[in-house]
Amino acid sequence: MVNYITSYLESFRIHYVITRTDDRLHVDLKYEMTKDASKAKYYLIIFYEFQTFLTLSRLARDVIDDYCAKFKAGQIFFAGNNYGKISEFNLEVKQVENNKAQSLRVNPDSNTLWITKPGVETAKPSRTRLTYVRVFPFDDRYEKVVYLVPTRGAEETRANVQGGNTKVAMLLDNGRKAGIKRIFTTLNSAFFLHGLLFLDALKYVSVLPPKYTLQRYIQVDIDDIFIGKSGLRLKKTDVK
Repeated sequence: MVNYITSYLESFRIHYVITRTDDRLHVDLKYEMTKDASKAKYYLIIFYEFQTFLTLSRLARDVIDDYCAKFKAGQIFFAGNNYGKISEFNLEVKQVENNKAQSLRVNPDSNTLWITKPGVETAKPSRTRLTYVRVFPFDDRYEKVVYLVPTRGAEETRANVQGGNTKVAMLLDNGRKAGIKRIFTTLNSAFFLHGLLFLDALKYVSVLPPKYTLQRYIQVDIDDIFIGKSGLRLKKTDVK
């Protein structure tokens, strides 16, 4: 899971620090808050599992939240292999039944989208175990970013998305309650849609968004086309 996260950070040349979730973390953040600083040392804090945050002491969690609130730093939480209720955020992580085909559907009205196409829907990657987040009781601070819907007809899918018991794979807390933007996600694999959503989340919750562009280039090796071995060379019929 850590490699999945760091590979995306490195691909966009985003500097990061990996640290253990022990008292040293909150001591470091507490020291940063005592300095007369107007800029944050960390613009985003990522927990690769819910459990890494929940096992921290109450003091450590308060320091992290105080730091993020002061410097407008965001937080991203991955579910990892954790299941069950997370009373801290009024959430519950559950596993999808193995015998039910599921698709991922992106909320077209989500505020987080930048690279990801609004409203796109795709089938669950093969051999991927999916989990989802359930909010209870109803909490209006959350925005649903990605849904899990049955792989069925369009009308059934649409009805399921609009229902109150929608299964959510990515959730946004805009910070209206605690002053901290948070993303909660159960999308833990390297599937291409998960990567796009992760990059969108990075840009949205970071106080200093990563400076990457949507412009891309395609490199063509001309030597292989014109003088490559038989079967790879470009022919007149290919051009026509």
